Amino acid sequence: MLDPEKLSEEERALVEEIAKAKGLTPEQVLIDLGHQLPQTAEEDSVVSLEGETAEVVPAAPIAVAVEEPVSSMEVPDPGPEIEPPPPVEENPEPEVVERAAPASEPSTITDVCPHCGIDKTQAVIEEPEHKDKLAFLQAILGGVCYSKRSDLFDGNLRVTFRTLTVKEIDALYEATYAAQQDGKVASAADYYEYLNRLRLNVQLVAVVGKSSALHHKLPDGLSVETNSKADQHWDVFLKSKNKFKDDVPLVQQIQEYVLEHVLATEQLLRVVTHECQKFNRLAAKLEARVDDADFWKETGRPS
Repeated sequence: MLDPEKLSEEERALVEEIAKAKGLTPEQVLIDLGHQLPQTAEEDSVVSLEGETAEVVPAAPIAVAVEEPVSSMEVPDPGPEIEPPPPVEENPEPEVVERAAPASEPSTITDVCPHCGIDKTQAVIEEPEHKDKLAFLQAILGGVCYSKRSDLFDGNLRVTFRTLTVKEIDALYEATYAAQQDGKVASAADYYEYLNRLRLNVQLVAVVGKSSALHHKLPDGLSVETNSKADQHWDVFLKSKNKFKDDVPLVQQIQEYVLEHVLATEQLLRVVTHECQKFNRLAAKLEARVDDADFWKETGRPS
């Protein structure tokens, strides 16, 4: 037996809310839930017209399936606990933000000067002397190859180089292409390395040591067909040394002779190669300044 007066405030509020939702009284809700309420005095006394007291048997409670209502008293989930913020440092270090490097834009500056044709990736060579300008001009006007002697190791070694004719350059390209077809040249870098080696062999005219047995005078022309104005040609020179072979290309024979008798060591080969590159750059600079009138004028005497 349940006394409605002994319900707690929360239970009373819950019962009242269910009763309100179903349109019943709180007592009826308790009866529907299977609780037996105490009888009042009025219910105990029953009036009979016949003067006999009839016992009133209360009806058995009818079990009614009641859906569990949604209680408004449920406490919502507060969620995860919120951690307190970290303490503020007195002198916080500034956060270093790494910025992505800006994408490099294509440069409009070319490596070769559009006015004079000089390759700006190479180191600046010295201003040509006036005698070099005159020698180059005389070679151009005379239709011969320009040559220049360079003193190395404080004059203890002297090397002389010359420019090439068009037919000589064509012959070197043909020999390089033939070497590529034979499998001696595998890549583009090897192709130009092989070509420059052949150019060095033909451009080299003399290697003379001042106080040593190093003394080599080489021909100033590849052949009569490629350079008719040369004083001596390589085929005649090799025949005089008993080194000429009819079944071997002339350019290949020149390379074998130079590497065996003239530039036999790696150090000497590197030094002479570097000096030959400087000579070719000097000739290129003289060619590029063809339109510069001030470049070809000698400084006049002060008035």
